[in-house]
Amino acid sequence: MAVGIISIVIIIWIASSLHGWFSGKSEQIRRKHTKLRQEFESKEKVLVDGFQKREKALQFEEERAIDLKQAVLKMAKEKSSGFPFLAKAYDEYFEFKDMDEEYRLINKKHPAIVTARKYKEAATKKREILFRNRILRYQIEYYEYLFPWLTEYKDAEMDDEAIERYLRSKQNKDEEGEGDDPVKDWLPEAEYNVLSLVVRNQKALDRYWNSKKSPWEIGRLYERYIGYLYEQLGYNVAYHGILEGFDDMGRDLICKKPSEVIIVQCKCWQHHKTIHEKHINQLYGTCAKYLLDIGENVTAGDLFTGFKSNTQVKAHFITSAQISDRARKFAEALGIYFKENFVLEKFPCVKCNVSRIRNELIYHLPFDQQYDKVIIEPNRGEFYTSTVAEAEERGFRRAWKWRGNG
Repeated sequence: MAVGIISIVIIIWIASSLHGWFSGKSEQIRRKHTKLRQEFESKEKVLVDGFQKREKALQFEEERAIDLKQAVLKMAKEKSSGFPFLAKAYDEYFEFKDMDEEYRLINKKHPAIVTARKYKEAATKKREILFRNRILRYQIEYYEYLFPWLTEYKDAEMDDEAIERYLRSKQNKDEEGEGDDPVKDWLPEAEYNVLSLVVRNQKALDRYWNSKKSPWEIGRLYERYIGYLYEQLGYNVAYHGILEGFDDMGRDLICKKPSEVIIVQCKCWQHHKTIHEKHINQLYGTCAKYLLDIGENVTAGDLFTGFKSNTQVKAHFITSAQISDRARKFAEALGIYFKENFVLEKFPCVKCNVSRIRNELIYHLPFDQQYDKVIIEPNRGEFYTSTVAEAEERGFRRAWKWRGNG
């Protein structure tokens, strides 16, 4: 009995001791866990703060880089006589960027010396090309600012055939009569050799009308069309824009009657494009110059009031495109007549002319050398026709200027 009681007492003592030990260990573990959690939260806060600061620093650097790029681009686009200086400054900026990349390749953990050297050579060549390209671009932008009509050809697409035709026509003009028959530009040699003169000339004329034309060719044809319409109204028309090229001063047509002169500017643009006031102003300026050149007694005040008060010289602006509201107001204020959305149409384009020297009957096709110099005077028996056959039937022969004896 006594032994049983002693055993129970011993068991109770052991259980109490184990409970105390486990309780102590549990508290120790809880305190350690709390300490570790506090350390983790503290380190987590440091990391989060560090990431936030780094993110702000990166955002600042990114904004700074964008500002720097915009500043550089703004500087690069400045138009002034210091084009080479601006291009050089722009070039130096990218040179520093290339040096950064070269430095990185050389100083990374596994240096790429050869790659760095090749990169430097390629970067140098790239900068030289970009440098020359920027100078040319600045000059083009400057010229477009001075001469707004140059923008007409900015987005122009010219196929190889159109470019070749243009170069040949320019060469024939420069050589004053030497060269091949322009009809050969529109017919293969085999076809040219077997067809009769009337048939091959008419076929060349038809292909001229149906061919894909460059903007330069379309613009020239549009001027001829508008000139033809003024001639039908009794004006003697000088195709100043075609004959003078870049020296036309914005005067495409000079249409004359005994008591009147009309300076016409023609713009054959795509319908969705818009004529702005700078084009109207250019026409006004060139008409003012014409007045002064012919000795008109005008003052600055007379010029400011426009051409409404001048009965001798008038300004007309004809375009296939649209005119902006502001350009319309400029035209009305300056006394300039304008007609918009006036499209190019096919017209009788064979000029039948009586030679002033030998009194010969000669017809000219649109691609013949002297075509734009020929003035049709109906009172001398001269006329326009649509077909080569009619010209031949009425006794006219083809112009031979390209043979050197035309």
